[in-house]
Amino acid sequence: MDVRERVNLVDARRSIRGRSVVRRLFAMYVHELSRYTRFYTLDARGRWRPELWRDWLGMEVLEPWLFEVGGEVAGFGVVGRQPFEFMSRDRDFKVCEFFILAGWRRRGVGMGAARGLLDLHRGGWELTVLPGNLGALAFWKRVLGTGAEEIITPGEVVFRFER
Repeated sequence: MDVRERVNLVDARRSIRGRSVVRRLFAMYVHELSRYTRFYTLDARGRWRPELWRDWLGMEVLEPWLFEVGGEVAGFGVVGRQPFEFMSRDRDFKVCEFFILAGWRRRGVGMGAARGLLDLHRGGWELTVLPGNLGALAFWKRVLGTGAEEIITPGEVVFRFER
């Protein structure tokens, strides 16, 4: 079943529930990323380090969004905007984080969520993918089509594009 047309983006900053849900999903997201990088590690108490979400929660330059389908949480995304320090100065926006729960994958939810996220703002965008994350690389190439510049470095693949 293709549900891409029914993906709702909910501004997680608008409610305690939204922020709380994104915080919980962030731990799942980091667990998945830990397959591709040693940047994230578990401490002795089983908490992911570094705990970026705590630092990012109050940053005005970050927009956390929940993705919902039929009222159910399907994932989240975070958009950064200038002057966010972890993005290129010549870009207006960055997809900082993007995560779809496993049960919603390959059903059009990721595509619908990505397009919805990118439709939020007009301007120059970028996003980065870890080189070993082949699924994410293929996904973003499908989302962006031929309209993105792809820059491959040892630590990341950067996609730059206009919306």
